Amino acid sequence: MPDETPAAAPPPSRTFVGRQDALARLQQTAEAARAGRAQTVVVHGREGIGKTALVNRLATDLTDFAVVRVGGATTRTLMPFGLAERLLVGLTGDSAEQLGTYSPAAVGARIIEAIGDVRDPRPLLIHLDDLQLCDRESMEAILFAQRRLLAEPVVSVFSGRADGAAWAPATSSTWPPDTQFIPLAGLSPGEIDDLVRSLGLNEPWTTSGSLAEATGGNPLHLQALLAASPPARARHLLGDGGSPTPLHRLLAERITSYGPAAWRIASTLAVADAPLPLDAIRRATDVPEADTPIAALRRDEIIGPPAASLEGVWFSSHAYGAAVAESLDPADRNRCHRQLALVTTGFEQLRHRVSASEDYDDELADDLVAAALAESSAGRLETAARCRLWASQLTSRADARAQLACEAIRSFVVAADESHALALAPVLSRLPDTAATMETRAALSFAQGRLVTARDQLLLAVDRADSEGAVETGIRVRLGLAYVDCVLARGSEAADASRHVLEHLNELTRPTALAFLALARALENGPRAGLDQLAHLPGNTAEVAPHEVTALVVRGQLRALSGDLDGAMADLAAGVRRRGPAIGRVLGLGAYVHLTWAQYFAGSWEAAHRTLDVVRETSSDGARQFDRPILHSLSAILAAGAGDDAAAREDVDRAQHLAAAADFDGPMLHVRLARAAIAQALGRPAEVIEHLAGLRPPRIEPDRLRLNAVLWLPALVDARVAVGDPDSAAADLADLTELMGAAADRAGEGGLAVPLAWARGRVLEGRGENDAALAALEFGLSVDCAQGEPAWYRAHARAARGRLLLAMGQAADGAADLGQAQRSFRAMGASAFADRCGDELARTQPSSHTIPDWLGELTPRERETAELVARGWTNREIAEQQFVSPKTVEYHLRNTYIKLAITSRRELRDMLQARSPLGA
Repeated sequence: MPDETPAAAPPPSRTFVGRQDALARLQQTAEAARAGRAQTVVVHGREGIGKTALVNRLATDLTDFAVVRVGGATTRTLMPFGLAERLLVGLTGDSAEQLGTYSPAAVGARIIEAIGDVRDPRPLLIHLDDLQLCDRESMEAILFAQRRLLAEPVVSVFSGRADGAAWAPATSSTWPPDTQFIPLAGLSPGEIDDLVRSLGLNEPWTTSGSLAEATGGNPLHLQALLAASPPARARHLLGDGGSPTPLHRLLAERITSYGPAAWRIASTLAVADAPLPLDAIRRATDVPEADTPIAALRRDEIIGPPAASLEGVWFSSHAYGAAVAESLDPADRNRCHRQLALVTTGFEQLRHRVSASEDYDDELADDLVAAALAESSAGRLETAARCRLWASQLTSRADARAQLACEAIRSFVVAADESHALALAPVLSRLPDTAATMETRAALSFAQGRLVTARDQLLLAVDRADSEGAVETGIRVRLGLAYVDCVLARGSEAADASRHVLEHLNELTRPTALAFLALARALENGPRAGLDQLAHLPGNTAEVAPHEVTALVVRGQLRALSGDLDGAMADLAAGVRRRGPAIGRVLGLGAYVHLTWAQYFAGSWEAAHRTLDVVRETSSDGARQFDRPILHSLSAILAAGAGDDAAAREDVDRAQHLAAAADFDGPMLHVRLARAAIAQALGRPAEVIEHLAGLRPPRIEPDRLRLNAVLWLPALVDARVAVGDPDSAAADLADLTELMGAAADRAGEGGLAVPLAWARGRVLEGRGENDAALAALEFGLSVDCAQGEPAWYRAHARAARGRLLLAMGQAADGAADLGQAQRSFRAMGASAFADRCGDELARTQPSSHTIPDWLGELTPRERETAELVARGWTNREIAEQQFVSPKTVEYHLRNTYIKLAITSRRELRDMLQARSPLGA
């Protein structure tokens, strides 16, 4: 954590000139942070333009702030969450956390927690520098946290060039909405004059205009030029052929002038491409008195001041490191790598050993294979894939090269790193046809969303593995085949492959095979049959081992489809925070998809929106090609229910475009559901039927219909009755009843009984059997849903009863039901359905049953926070639920108190209980 006492600030730079407007803007953000409003600033510009110097000057001025600084580095782009781990070290003071097995959302939540737990009472300045060298996962996690910092006294300054893959400062929509962007341009001629005077250089050898023309006003370029001797300045200004000397060559020449020891230290830092402890520099450079040249380099601001980094000795600008690295010949670079391999450990040491290699190295290849196994076991699949790729390039054995290349490609696919996997496709094309290469081609097809093709290739790989006697390969291929068959809704085939695998796998991989067998059984016989296969899993999600995360996600999916919404949301929420090893990572965004569905049916639409926001913000988190149309479809369904028809149509059109690339029907099923949801929200039952009636074999696989019928058959029944076709509705109801089986009527499984009762009541109403219809709807409204309230279906059942009572002349009871349904729809965010109930109420009793106006005064986040307080949740529990800090919860509560003219949690609870919009 930041020091309890003020840390030594870097001394003011004697070459810092200009930038007064930018510095003033930064000072304003500090004032806001002192007042308890978190601030985000992005400082960007070209290399050497003064980004780091500007933030260092800010840190010098903010004597009342604690400061945490972390910088990007090329080495960290190779390690998922490399920068996030270093940030957490700076915030907590603990040794580096291993975050590779977590999702960006979970790491972001950990960063929020770490900021909230900082014991230093001072405001906090966080500086993340050189973001063009930040790994993608860290950027997603850090921005996830940043968007949720609201009431914390924190200024977060991001600085870097705008050419990195992990960020896009001027165009990205993922930054917090009030982010300040500060672009830095070159110094003006007047500021260049100030810089010349600050260095005590008053010779009339040149003009500020010629300096500006030669350097573009780049402060680092100017400093390097002005540091040269007068004759050298003239030479550099003229350069070769009349062009000024380029920045990097000028910087390298400047460091050379400090002598061989300084150059050797700079070379080592440049090759390391990351800060190094002083002792490591001494050992890697054989310069025992390294302090002396480092002090000289630091004096002239080539090396950063001691307080500028918590991580060791580093350049004041990354441009110095790049300049030195460009100047090194291969022999010198390899020498530095060899020396660094002696003073580093783990993945860093392997990287230097690989970089120093000039020929095949079987010993190093074997070490890389061992490291890949260790990284895979720890869930760090990206680094495991990279180790296998390096090993394939270093082994002298041709058969091993082919095997390791295939393993590297498959590892990248499993890690959901499609770009690296597809980039290696040419390597695969040069390998002979074996079971392993066929399996790898299937993995690439999977990465492209071509699952039918992948299945055909896996079947060929199974036959080849059996003919080759490659037992281990055959088992691994069948495990992949089991999963692909599950996604393609081929339950019987998936079950056969899973059973074959279970006969051979070890205890670590057995839970994954059991998960696929459970999903296969559910496809064959319904969700309850699948859940029976997972009875071995602990009830407490915290007790689920890492290698069981895949099974946990499948259990959550099947719980949602069997009506256990509370259990489903607990399992899936745990699943989205964790990453399972091996093939479990291929499940991709499945946990998010099923969690959103569970939240939708539970009426927790604010939480469902938040789940989709998490996916959008952390899009690299296991995204499969065929996940994306499904997520857009879910977004369209929520937007339609909320009454935002334009947004819903935009999302569903995007979903249809993406779904067209898949070679199976799963993504297009969700597109149909989304279009039906839009029609349902607009009150157009004929269009609902148009989109849903075709969801029958052969248009849809029988197993997919069996597993997912609850997602659409109740709405189809309702639409058929609405257009006066009760006979077709009755046929759909019979299918729904058969597909759900007896599970819907079992005690304790009322979650399925509610949609079934709504559908039965509507069919009976369509046939004119009003008393029987009322009884069916009453059953649906009274059933005890101990495993989670299906608020979406309960509200529809109540609205249906209200309309039926009005039609039967029971105006008071009908209006009461419609009013309660209206409140339920409004509370969950289903404005389109609430408005329809309100219109019907207005036609019957225009002056009654209005929604309490206090509800409309609160934002969705304030309303959710208020409802959780009313349930007795603490601020920390609410913060964990909402992925924010406790201080942000306090901020929402303060605003709620002001809007409702109350002063305490007790008053808030009393108000919600007395005037709850949820209804009974």
